[in-house]
Amino acid sequence: MQTNIETLNDAALSRLTAAGFPTVNLMRFSDTMLVASVPGRRRTQAEGALKDFTCLPLGDLVGRARFALFPTPQDNTPYSRTVYFRATGDRIPHRFARRLLVDTVLITPGASTEADIPGALSFAVFGTRERADDITITRLA
Repeated sequence: MQTNIETLNDAALSRLTAAGFPTVNLMRFSDTMLVASVPGRRRTQAEGALKDFTCLPLGDLVGRARFALFPTPQDNTPYSRTVYFRATGDRIPHRFARRLLVDTVLITPGASTEADIPGALSFAVFGTRERADDITITRLA
């Protein structure tokens, strides 16, 4: 019998392969997270292929676009994710500029998912969720 993470791995690999990605890397980081890596120039196409998953875009690494993928939680118990990120764009508060930042974000199944993390971090840094695109997540712990 497959676990949730194994089922997620198979489904993501199938979806990315069907979208024309012959060189997909899927790495299991824990029982609750996979990281998919595809050629960076095809980031937009990968986002489309992964839209049905709980997916969090990560910063590119060595010319590859990366996405953290998460299985559906087994229950409604809240949990947290430690997130390492950078604030980008204009009008960044001085204390956040050019720094690797870290914050802990609470996930409440049924109310929020990992896909909501950039909005939460944007609110913490900029005072608005509208600048979620100005948050680049480098890794999760």
